Amino acid sequence: MINFYIYFLAMDLNAITCTATVEELSAGGETLRKMQHKSVTFTLGRNEFRDVILCINFPNKREMKYTVKDVLVHKKFVKDGKATIKLPTENTQVMVSNCAPDKLVMFLKTLTTKLECLKKKGFVSDRMKWKSDLPRTFEEISPLTMRDLKEAHEVKAKLAEKSDLYTPKGKRKRCANDIENQQPPGSKMARKLMCSDVKGIIGLKESSLLEAGATPEAVTDPVKLTKEQKTVLESVKSGQNIFFTGSAGTGKSFLLRRIIGALPPHHTYATASTGVAACHIGGTTLHQFAGIGSGQAAIEQCIELASRPQVAQQWRKCHHLIIDEISMVDGDFFDKLEAVARVMKKSDKPFGGIQLIICGDFLQLPPVSKGTEKRKFCFQSKSWSKVIQLKLELTDVKRQSDKKFIDILQNIRLGR
Repeated sequence: MINFYIYFLAMDLNAITCTATVEELSAGGETLRKMQHKSVTFTLGRNEFRDVILCINFPNKREMKYTVKDVLVHKKFVKDGKATIKLPTENTQVMVSNCAPDKLVMFLKTLTTKLECLKKKGFVSDRMKWKSDLPRTFEEISPLTMRDLKEAHEVKAKLAEKSDLYTPKGKRKRCANDIENQQPPGSKMARKLMCSDVKGIIGLKESSLLEAGATPEAVTDPVKLTKEQKTVLESVKSGQNIFFTGSAGTGKSFLLRRIIGALPPHHTYATASTGVAACHIGGTTLHQFAGIGSGQAAIEQCIELASRPQVAQQWRKCHHLIIDEISMVDGDFFDKLEAVARVMKKSDKPFGGIQLIICGDFLQLPPVSKGTEKRKFCFQSKSWSKVIQLKLELTDVKRQSDKKFIDILQNIRLGR
Protein backbone atom coordinates (compact mmCIF):
# COMPACT_ATOMS: atom_id res chain seq x y z
CA MET A 1 0.00 0.00 0.00
CA ILE A 2 1.09 3.56 -0.68
CA ASN A 3 1.19 5.31 2.66
CA PHE A 4 3.49 8.31 2.45
CA TYR A 5 2.62 11.98 2.29
CA ILE A 6 3.05 14.24 -0.74
CA TYR A 7 4.02 17.73 0.17
CA PHE A 8 3.60 20.30 -2.59
CA LEU A 9 6.15 23.11 -2.25
CA ALA A 10 6.10 22.49 1.51
CA MET A 11 2.86 24.42 1.82
CA ASP A 12 -0.30 23.84 3.81
CA LEU A 13 -2.67 21.98 1.49
CA ASN A 14 -5.64 22.21 3.85
CA ALA A 15 -6.02 26.00 4.00
CA ILE A 16 -6.13 28.88 1.52
CA THR A 17 -6.60 32.63 1.89
CA CYS A 18 -8.31 34.46 -0.96
CA THR A 19 -11.15 36.69 -2.07
CA ALA A 20 -14.47 34.85 -1.80
CA THR A 21 -18.19 35.24 -2.34
CA VAL A 22 -20.45 32.91 -0.34
CA GLU A 23 -23.98 32.50 -1.65
CA GLU A 24 -26.84 30.76 0.15
CA LEU A 25 -29.21 29.30 -2.42
CA SER A 26 -32.87 28.35 -2.45
CA ALA A 27 -34.08 24.91 -3.52
CA GLY A 28 -34.58 26.35 -7.00
CA GLY A 29 -31.05 27.74 -7.17
CA GLU A 30 -31.90 31.39 -6.53
CA THR A 31 -29.53 33.46 -4.40
CA LEU A 32 -31.07 34.21 -1.01
CA ARG A 33 -28.05 35.74 0.67
CA LYS A 34 -24.60 36.82 -0.45
CA MET A 35 -21.45 37.56 1.58
CA GLN A 36 -18.25 38.83 -0.03
CA HIS A 37 -14.85 39.70 1.39
CA LYS A 38 -11.36 40.23 0.01
CA SER A 39 -9.58 38.17 2.66
CA VAL A 40 -11.27 34.89 3.61
CA THR A 41 -9.56 31.76 4.93
CA PHE A 42 -10.84 28.31 3.97
CA THR A 43 -9.81 25.32 6.08
CA LEU A 44 -10.56 21.63 5.57
CA GLY A 45 -11.16 19.53 8.65
CA ARG A 46 -13.10 16.70 10.22
CA ASN A 47 -15.72 16.61 12.96
CA GLU A 48 -16.31 13.98 15.64
CA PHE A 49 -18.00 11.70 13.07
CA ARG A 50 -15.05 12.00 10.62
CA ASP A 51 -17.15 13.97 8.12
CA VAL A 52 -15.29 16.35 5.80
CA ILE A 53 -15.91 19.92 7.00
CA LEU A 54 -15.33 23.11 5.01
CA CYS A 55 -14.68 25.93 7.47
CA ILE A 56 -14.86 29.54 6.23
CA ASN A 57 -13.27 32.21 8.44
CA PHE A 58 -14.02 35.89 7.80
CA PRO A 59 -11.77 38.72 9.06
CA ASN A 60 -14.45 39.83 11.53
CA LYS A 61 -13.92 36.49 13.32
CA ARG A 62 -17.15 35.13 11.94
CA GLU A 63 -16.94 31.43 11.20
CA MET A 64 -19.11 29.23 9.01
CA LYS A 65 -18.85 25.43 8.83
CA TYR A 66 -20.37 23.17 6.18
CA THR A 67 -20.54 19.38 6.20
CA VAL A 68 -19.46 18.22 2.74
CA LYS A 69 -21.43 15.20 1.51
CA ASP A 70 -21.37 16.12 -2.14
CA VAL A 71 -19.47 18.76 -4.08
CA LEU A 72 -19.35 20.24 -7.58
CA VAL A 73 -16.14 22.04 -8.48
CA HIS A 74 -15.84 24.34 -11.48
CA LYS A 75 -12.12 24.79 -12.10
CA LYS A 76 -11.84 26.03 -15.67
CA PHE A 77 -9.96 29.13 -14.49
CA VAL A 78 -8.04 27.51 -11.64
CA LYS A 79 -4.72 28.55 -13.21
CA ASP A 80 -5.88 32.15 -12.73
CA GLY A 81 -6.58 31.50 -9.05
CA LYS A 82 -10.36 31.20 -9.56
CA ALA A 83 -12.83 28.38 -8.85
CA THR A 84 -16.42 27.75 -7.78
CA ILE A 85 -17.29 25.22 -5.07
CA LYS A 86 -20.93 24.18 -4.92
CA LEU A 87 -22.30 22.21 -1.96
CA PRO A 88 -25.71 20.86 -3.10
CA THR A 89 -26.68 19.34 0.26
CA GLU A 90 -25.98 22.65 2.02
CA ASN A 91 -27.59 24.84 -0.69
CA THR A 92 -24.40 26.89 -0.73
CA GLN A 93 -22.06 28.10 -3.45
CA VAL A 94 -18.60 29.60 -2.90
CA MET A 95 -16.79 31.59 -5.59
CA VAL A 96 -13.04 31.85 -4.98
CA SER A 97 -10.69 34.32 -6.66
CA ASN A 98 -7.23 35.87 -6.20
CA CYS A 99 -5.84 32.68 -4.71
CA ALA A 100 -2.33 31.38 -5.28
CA PRO A 101 -2.94 28.94 -8.19
CA ASP A 102 -0.72 26.13 -6.91
CA LYS A 103 -2.32 26.20 -3.48
CA LEU A 104 -5.83 26.33 -4.96
CA VAL A 105 -5.17 23.28 -7.17
CA MET A 106 -3.99 21.23 -4.21
CA PHE A 107 -6.76 22.47 -1.90
CA LEU A 108 -9.44 21.40 -4.39
CA LYS A 109 -7.70 18.08 -5.01
CA THR A 110 -7.53 17.43 -1.25
CA LEU A 111 -11.22 18.29 -0.83
CA THR A 112 -12.50 16.07 -3.65
CA THR A 113 -10.16 13.16 -2.92
CA LYS A 114 -10.89 13.03 0.80
CA LEU A 115 -14.61 13.15 0.03
CA GLU A 116 -14.35 10.24 -2.43
CA CYS A 117 -12.49 8.21 0.20
CA LEU A 118 -15.22 8.97 2.74
CA LYS A 119 -17.94 7.95 0.28
CA LYS A 120 -16.22 4.60 -0.16
CA LYS A 121 -16.21 4.00 3.61
CA GLY A 122 -19.72 5.38 4.11
CA PHE A 123 -21.21 8.25 6.10
CA VAL A 124 -22.50 8.02 9.65
CA SER A 125 -26.31 8.10 9.50
CA ASP A 126 -28.24 11.05 10.91
CA ARG A 127 -29.97 8.69 13.35
CA MET A 128 -26.62 7.57 14.79
CA LYS A 129 -25.52 11.19 15.09
CA TRP A 130 -28.66 12.12 17.02
CA LYS A 131 -28.12 9.21 19.41
CA SER A 132 -24.43 9.97 19.89
CA ASP A 133 -23.16 11.85 22.94
CA LEU A 134 -19.71 12.58 21.49
CA PRO A 135 -18.41 16.11 22.21
CA ARG A 136 -18.21 18.41 19.21
CA THR A 137 -14.73 18.60 17.72
CA PHE A 138 -12.96 20.06 14.69
CA GLU A 139 -9.48 19.07 13.63
CA GLU A 140 -7.59 19.87 10.45
CA ILE A 141 -7.75 17.14 7.85
CA SER A 142 -4.67 14.97 7.31
CA PRO A 143 -2.39 15.68 4.31
CA LEU A 144 -3.22 14.12 0.94
CA THR A 145 -1.50 10.79 0.34
CA MET A 146 -1.03 8.46 -2.62
CA ARG A 147 -3.26 5.96 -0.81
CA ASP A 148 -6.05 8.55 -0.83
CA LEU A 149 -5.62 9.07 -4.58
CA LYS A 150 -5.72 5.33 -5.18
CA GLU A 151 -8.85 4.79 -3.09
CA ALA A 152 -10.63 7.78 -4.61
CA HIS A 153 -10.12 6.48 -8.14
CA GLU A 154 -11.09 2.88 -7.47
CA VAL A 155 -14.78 3.78 -7.56
CA LYS A 156 -14.34 5.75 -10.81
CA ALA A 157 -12.31 2.89 -12.25
CA LYS A 158 -15.01 0.34 -11.51
CA LEU A 159 -17.60 2.51 -13.23
CA ALA A 160 -15.30 2.98 -16.21
CA GLU A 161 -14.56 -0.74 -16.38
CA LYS A 162 -18.25 -1.55 -16.21
CA SER A 163 -19.10 0.82 -19.04
CA ASP A 164 -16.26 -0.68 -21.09
CA LEU A 165 -17.50 -4.26 -20.62
CA TYR A 166 -21.08 -3.54 -21.69
CA THR A 167 -22.54 -1.80 -24.74
CA PRO A 168 -25.35 0.75 -24.38
CA LYS A 169 -27.86 -2.03 -25.25
CA GLY A 170 -26.59 -4.16 -22.41
CA LYS A 171 -24.65 -6.68 -24.56
CA ARG A 172 -21.19 -7.70 -23.50
CA LYS A 173 -18.26 -6.51 -25.57
CA ARG A 174 -15.97 -9.20 -24.22
CA CYS A 175 -16.61 -12.54 -22.65
CA ALA A 176 -15.31 -13.59 -19.26
CA ASN A 177 -12.45 -15.57 -20.84
CA ASP A 178 -11.10 -12.39 -22.43
CA ILE A 179 -10.30 -10.89 -19.05
CA GLU A 180 -9.33 -14.09 -17.32
CA ASN A 181 -5.93 -14.09 -15.60
CA GLN A 182 -5.82 -10.29 -15.84
CA GLN A 183 -5.79 -7.83 -12.96
CA PRO A 184 -9.01 -7.58 -10.91
CA PRO A 185 -11.71 -5.43 -12.57
CA GLY A 186 -10.97 -1.79 -12.10
CA SER A 187 -7.41 -2.18 -10.79
CA LYS A 188 -5.76 -1.39 -14.15
CA MET A 189 -8.09 1.52 -14.74
CA ALA A 190 -7.53 2.74 -11.19
CA ARG A 191 -3.77 2.86 -11.76
CA LYS A 192 -4.25 4.68 -15.09
CA LEU A 193 -6.59 7.26 -13.55
CA MET A 194 -4.40 7.74 -10.52
CA CYS A 195 -1.26 8.25 -12.62
CA SER A 196 -3.00 10.78 -14.86
CA ASP A 197 -4.08 12.64 -11.73
CA VAL A 198 -0.59 12.48 -10.27
CA LYS A 199 0.81 14.10 -13.43
CA GLY A 200 -0.99 17.29 -12.49
CA ILE A 201 0.46 17.22 -8.99
CA ILE A 202 3.97 15.82 -9.09
CA GLY A 203 4.98 15.99 -12.73
CA LEU A 204 5.40 13.63 -15.66
CA LYS A 205 8.60 11.91 -14.56
CA GLU A 206 7.27 10.61 -11.24
CA SER A 207 3.90 9.55 -12.66
CA SER A 208 5.73 7.58 -15.36
CA LEU A 209 7.52 5.72 -12.59
CA LEU A 210 4.17 4.71 -11.15
CA GLU A 211 2.88 3.57 -14.56
CA ALA A 212 6.03 1.47 -14.92
CA GLY A 213 5.29 -0.23 -11.62
CA ALA A 214 8.01 1.43 -9.55
CA THR A 215 7.83 1.27 -5.79
CA PRO A 216 5.95 4.06 -3.98
CA GLU A 217 9.17 5.25 -2.37
CA ALA A 218 10.43 6.32 -5.83
CA VAL A 219 8.34 9.47 -5.54
CA THR A 220 10.08 11.31 -2.73
CA ASP A 221 10.53 14.95 -3.83
CA PRO A 222 7.59 15.78 -6.13
CA VAL A 223 8.56 19.28 -7.20
CA LYS A 224 12.33 18.68 -7.25
CA LEU A 225 13.23 22.06 -5.76
CA THR A 226 16.85 22.31 -4.69
CA LYS A 227 17.83 23.66 -1.30
CA GLU A 228 18.84 26.95 -2.92
CA GLN A 229 15.53 27.23 -4.77
CA LYS A 230 13.58 26.54 -1.59
CA THR A 231 15.52 29.34 0.16
CA VAL A 232 14.54 31.77 -2.61
CA LEU A 233 10.89 30.69 -2.48
CA GLU A 234 10.67 31.06 1.30
CA SER A 235 12.30 34.51 1.08
CA VAL A 236 9.68 35.58 -1.46
CA LYS A 237 6.88 34.29 0.77
CA SER A 238 8.31 36.30 3.68
CA GLY A 239 7.89 39.49 1.62
CA GLN A 240 11.54 40.39 0.99
CA ASN A 241 12.77 42.22 -2.10
CA ILE A 242 15.06 39.66 -3.66
CA PHE A 243 17.46 39.31 -6.57
CA PHE A 244 18.53 35.79 -7.47
CA THR A 245 20.93 34.82 -10.21
CA GLY A 246 22.74 31.78 -11.54
CA SER A 247 24.28 30.36 -14.66
CA ALA A 248 22.30 28.73 -17.45
CA GLY A 249 20.61 25.51 -16.38
CA THR A 250 20.24 26.29 -12.66
CA GLY A 251 16.44 26.53 -12.93
CA LYS A 252 15.83 30.28 -12.76
CA SER A 253 12.79 30.28 -15.05
CA PHE A 254 11.45 27.09 -13.47
CA LEU A 255 11.69 28.73 -10.04
CA LEU A 256 10.02 31.90 -11.33
CA ARG A 257 7.01 29.87 -12.45
CA ARG A 258 6.80 28.28 -9.00
CA ILE A 259 6.97 31.75 -7.42
CA ILE A 260 4.20 33.03 -9.71
CA GLY A 261 2.06 30.03 -8.73
CA ALA A 262 2.58 30.80 -5.02
CA LEU A 263 1.45 34.46 -5.18
CA PRO A 264 -2.08 35.93 -5.52
CA PRO A 265 -2.73 36.63 -9.23
CA HIS A 266 -4.65 39.92 -8.84
CA HIS A 267 -1.70 41.67 -7.20
CA THR A 268 1.20 39.94 -8.98
CA TYR A 269 2.66 41.13 -12.28
CA ALA A 270 5.18 38.91 -14.07
CA THR A 271 7.37 40.90 -16.45
CA ALA A 272 10.63 40.54 -18.36
CA SER A 273 12.97 42.82 -20.27
CA THR A 274 12.06 41.18 -23.62
CA GLY A 275 8.93 39.73 -25.17
CA VAL A 276 10.46 36.27 -25.62
CA ALA A 277 11.48 36.06 -21.96
CA ALA A 278 8.05 37.36 -20.91
CA CYS A 279 6.28 34.62 -22.92
CA HIS A 280 8.51 32.04 -21.25
CA ILE A 281 7.06 32.86 -17.82
CA GLY A 282 3.56 33.74 -19.03
CA GLY A 283 3.91 37.48 -18.40
CA THR A 284 4.34 40.76 -20.21
CA THR A 285 7.24 43.11 -20.92
CA LEU A 286 8.44 45.47 -18.21
CA HIS A 287 7.97 48.47 -20.54
CA GLN A 288 4.36 47.54 -21.21
CA PHE A 289 3.61 47.22 -17.50
CA ALA A 290 5.36 50.47 -16.56
CA GLY A 291 3.68 52.49 -19.30
CA ILE A 292 6.47 55.09 -19.53
CA GLY A 293 7.68 54.26 -23.01
CA SER A 294 11.44 53.88 -23.46
CA GLY A 295 12.03 55.82 -20.24
CA GLN A 296 14.34 58.31 -21.95
CA ALA A 297 12.00 61.24 -21.26
CA ALA A 298 12.29 63.47 -18.19
CA ILE A 299 10.96 62.02 -14.92
CA GLU A 300 8.02 64.45 -14.94
CA GLN A 301 6.90 63.20 -18.36
CA CYS A 302 7.34 59.56 -17.25
CA ILE A 303 5.07 60.19 -14.27
CA GLU A 304 2.52 61.82 -16.57
CA LEU A 305 2.55 58.78 -18.87
CA ALA A 306 2.18 56.41 -15.93
CA SER A 307 -0.78 58.43 -14.62
CA ARG A 308 -2.99 57.38 -17.52
CA PRO A 309 -6.05 55.56 -16.02
CA GLN A 310 -5.30 52.04 -17.25
CA VAL A 311 -1.59 52.21 -16.41
CA ALA A 312 -2.20 53.86 -13.04
CA GLN A 313 -4.65 51.10 -12.14
CA GLN A 314 -1.93 48.50 -12.77
CA TRP A 315 0.51 50.35 -10.53
CA ARG A 316 -2.07 50.65 -7.73
CA LYS A 317 -3.01 46.96 -7.89
CA CYS A 318 0.60 45.75 -7.99
CA HIS A 319 1.92 44.31 -4.71
CA HIS A 320 4.46 41.89 -6.20
CA LEU A 321 6.50 42.76 -9.30
CA ILE A 322 8.54 40.02 -10.98
CA ILE A 323 11.26 41.04 -13.45
CA ASP A 324 13.08 38.38 -15.45
CA GLU A 325 16.26 38.91 -17.53
CA ILE A 326 17.17 41.95 -15.46
CA SER A 327 20.62 42.16 -17.10
CA MET A 328 19.04 43.73 -20.20
CA VAL A 329 17.28 46.49 -18.22
CA ASP A 330 19.17 49.79 -18.26
CA GLY A 331 20.22 51.25 -14.90
CA ASP A 332 18.77 54.70 -15.63
CA PHE A 333 15.46 53.12 -16.67
CA PHE A 334 15.42 51.21 -13.36
CA ASP A 335 15.96 54.45 -11.41
CA LYS A 336 13.04 56.09 -13.22
CA LEU A 337 10.86 53.07 -12.53
CA GLU A 338 11.65 53.34 -8.83
CA ALA A 339 10.75 57.05 -8.78
CA VAL A 340 7.53 56.48 -10.72
CA ALA A 341 6.56 53.63 -8.36
CA ARG A 342 6.86 55.89 -5.29
CA VAL A 343 4.63 58.52 -6.91
CA MET A 344 2.01 56.05 -8.19
CA LYS A 345 1.83 54.14 -4.90
CA LYS A 346 1.95 57.39 -2.87
CA SER A 347 4.62 55.94 -0.61
CA ASP A 348 8.16 56.96 0.33
CA LYS A 349 9.21 53.33 0.70
CA PRO A 350 11.70 51.98 -1.88
CA PHE A 351 9.80 51.19 -5.07
CA GLY A 352 6.63 52.43 -3.40
CA GLY A 353 6.45 49.40 -1.12
CA ILE A 354 6.06 46.96 -4.02
CA GLN A 355 7.81 43.65 -3.41
CA LEU A 356 10.40 43.06 -6.13
CA ILE A 357 11.36 39.57 -7.26
CA ILE A 358 14.20 40.06 -9.75
CA CYS A 359 15.97 37.36 -11.71
CA GLY A 360 18.72 37.28 -14.32
CA ASP A 361 22.37 36.78 -15.02
CA PHE A 362 24.54 39.88 -15.43
CA LEU A 363 27.21 37.70 -17.08
CA GLN A 364 24.93 37.03 -20.03
CA LEU A 365 23.24 39.76 -22.09
CA PRO A 366 23.98 43.44 -21.26
CA PRO A 367 21.48 46.34 -21.47
CA VAL A 368 20.36 47.32 -24.95
CA SER A 369 22.08 50.50 -26.16
CA LYS A 370 22.28 52.49 -29.39
CA GLY A 371 25.53 53.47 -31.06
CA THR A 372 28.06 54.82 -28.60
CA GLU A 373 25.63 55.09 -25.67
CA LYS A 374 27.21 53.99 -22.43
CA ARG A 375 25.75 50.80 -20.96
CA LYS A 376 24.70 50.96 -17.33
CA PHE A 377 23.70 47.78 -15.51
CA CYS A 378 20.88 47.80 -12.97
CA PHE A 379 23.22 47.07 -10.07
CA GLN A 380 25.04 50.31 -10.96
CA SER A 381 21.86 52.36 -10.53
CA LYS A 382 21.35 54.65 -7.53
CA SER A 383 18.24 52.84 -6.31
CA TRP A 384 19.52 49.24 -6.57
CA SER A 385 21.06 49.08 -3.10
CA LYS A 386 18.02 50.77 -1.54
CA VAL A 387 15.53 48.40 -3.16
CA ILE A 388 17.18 44.96 -3.06
CA GLN A 389 17.26 43.41 0.42
CA LEU A 390 18.58 39.96 -0.41
CA LYS A 391 20.86 38.56 -3.14
CA LEU A 392 21.12 34.81 -3.76
CA GLU A 393 22.88 32.69 -6.36
CA LEU A 394 21.72 29.32 -7.72
CA THR A 395 24.75 27.10 -8.28
CA ASP A 396 23.26 23.62 -8.76
CA VAL A 397 23.20 23.03 -12.54
CA LYS A 398 20.36 20.72 -13.63
CA ARG A 399 20.63 21.01 -17.41
CA GLN A 400 23.90 19.03 -17.61
CA SER A 401 25.28 16.18 -15.55
CA ASP A 402 28.89 16.01 -16.83
CA LYS A 403 31.00 17.76 -14.21
CA LYS A 404 33.86 18.56 -16.62
CA PHE A 405 31.49 20.04 -19.19
CA ILE A 406 29.81 22.16 -16.47
CA ASP A 407 33.23 23.49 -15.40
CA ILE A 408 34.04 24.43 -19.01
CA LEU A 409 30.73 26.31 -19.33
CA GLN A 410 31.33 28.14 -16.03
CA ASN A 411 34.78 29.26 -17.18
CA ILE A 412 33.34 30.54 -20.48
CA ARG A 413 30.64 32.39 -18.49
CA LEU A 414 33.35 34.14 -16.48
CA GLY A 415 35.35 34.99 -19.60
CA ARG A 416 38.23 32.65 -18.81
